[in-house]
Amino acid sequence: MKQKQLWISFVVFILLCLIVQIVGSFWTKETVSTWYPTLAMLYGGQLALNFIWSFLFFSLRSPTLGLIDIVLLCLLISLTIIKAWPVRPLASLLLIPYLIWVIYATSLNAGIWLLNYASRLGLVGS
Repeated sequence: MKQKQLWISFVVFILLCLIVQIVGSFWTKETVSTWYPTLAMLYGGQLALNFIWSFLFFSLRSPTLGLIDIVLLCLLISLTIIKAWPVRPLASLLLIPYLIWVIYATSLNAGIWLLNYASRLGLVGS
């Protein structure tokens, strides 16, 4: 008896997932070839810039390259938020805390870059 109930539950959940996928595809099919490739390139760019920042800043010990990278990262996150808003406002809203965190990290990177640059010019003590 329990085995039969488990199988029925399993089939119901599989069918439910398929129904959600089919209904979701009606909203997806119109934007997959136009909006989504642009968003996927923006999102992929974010991931790449996020990935490479640690290498630039820590491994290469370059606050300058790190700052260039993270400023571009802020730009791509902002563009993703703007592009996603007309299609999925919630997706845009969920990216805002990420953008805030990256802006904070950018300010830290900029501060380190500025202090490093200023000390080389003799504007501050080393």
